[in-house]
This record gives sequence, C-alpha cells and structure tokens, in this order.
Amino acid sequence: MKLPVTPEFLAQASEYQLRHQCEDCMLYDADRPVRDRCAHGYPTDEHARAFAQLELVFCKDFEAV
Repeated sequence: MKLPVTPEFLAQASEYQLRHQCEDCMLYDADRPVRDRCAHGYPTDEHARAFAQLELVFCKDFEAV
C-alpha cells in the first residue's frame, strides 16, 4: 500500500510515535548489503527512512518490536 506523506500524517506519526519504516522493524538487518537489509531478503529502498519523506510504502512483513 502506498500513501502520500502529508503534514497531517507526519503530525500523527509524531504524536502517536508510529513506527512504519524498515529501520524500526525487527526484521531489519543493518549488516546486510544496502539494497537488501531485510532478514527475509526483501529490498528495503522503498520502505527505508530516506524514501519515506516522499511516499509511505507499507511492507507486508513489518514487525514492530
């Protein structure tokens, strides 16, 4: 699912401390190659913080800690 990042979303994410990016997921593995940092081997470029400034893309395997 893809959503635009709006000021309203950013305010709500801050207020409710929403976690929705790869770096927040328990499957994120910083030791893997840059394009492939998910423990399941999925590419993370659309889900990572750098990309999420433009568009929010939810991962089907996101697992919060």
